Amino acid sequence: GAGSTPLDLRLCGAPRRRRRRKKSPVVASRAPSASSSSMDAAASASGGGGGGGGVSANSPDLCDFCQSPPSANRMGVPERMLRCRDCAHKAHPSCMLYGPELAARACQSPWQCSECKTCCVCSGSGDPELILICDACDKGYHVSCHRPRVTERPASDAKWVCSRCREEERVDGSGQQPPPQESQAQLAGDASLWSIAQVRSWLDGEGFPLAAQACVEQEIDGASLMLMKRMDVLTGLGLKLGPAVKVFDKISRLQGRCRTLLQVKQCVSEST
Repeated sequence: GAGSTPLDLRLCGAPRRRRRRKKSPVVASRAPSASSSSMDAAASASGGGGGGGGVSANSPDLCDFCQSPPSANRMGVPERMLRCRDCAHKAHPSCMLYGPELAARACQSPWQCSECKTCCVCSGSGDPELILICDACDKGYHVSCHRPRVTERPASDAKWVCSRCREEERVDGSGQQPPPQESQAQLAGDASLWSIAQVRSWLDGEGFPLAAQACVEQEIDGASLMLMKRMDVLTGLGLKLGPAVKVFDKISRLQGRCRTLLQVKQCVSEST
């Protein structure tokens, strides 16, 4: 392995070192060190080449890691790509080991791959070996620009989270927590039959008024609520990451209870 640098750059907890970007359009052999930019709107691309066979390696619709389009990542699953604002490097989030939360956070502002990463405080790229990448928002910080200044080298296998993300998490976690017992609305029958007003009432009762209002604005009733996926909640309701994760956890639990209720109804129906 290469010698140690003053500070490791990390992405998703793995060591990351800054490198000069190569000119080659095909970078599938690189370690996943790239970040990218705002979510690529080319998710509707189907195969890119029209007639089957060879799509050019520098096609704007191909991931630089797996050389697959947004319509099918290396696992064959549709996945929107990230694109660097400076060099147009592009990749599926999963190819860079991004979790859903980091992928969702990355699309909230113009975004850079690790080779182009600049400090979000001074906008400079000087002393690249002294830039840390936050594992929660993927923004870069010079150790001297971050407040408080980073004075100790983080362990190479440890995550590093900037002070802004730590503060957001503290604020998100300091609000009134839902009571441990289930609310009455949650126990009131099949949630898939709820009206929009009942969905709002349930979310209000669970301590999520912003999510409740978002569901009203988007006309989400019980049937729609039962179909919501993780990314629908993280990116579709206009919530901060921390509250969105908590809202999805509540919805996921409710979906599980509704599936159980449906199974019970089916068993009763079959026995009569």
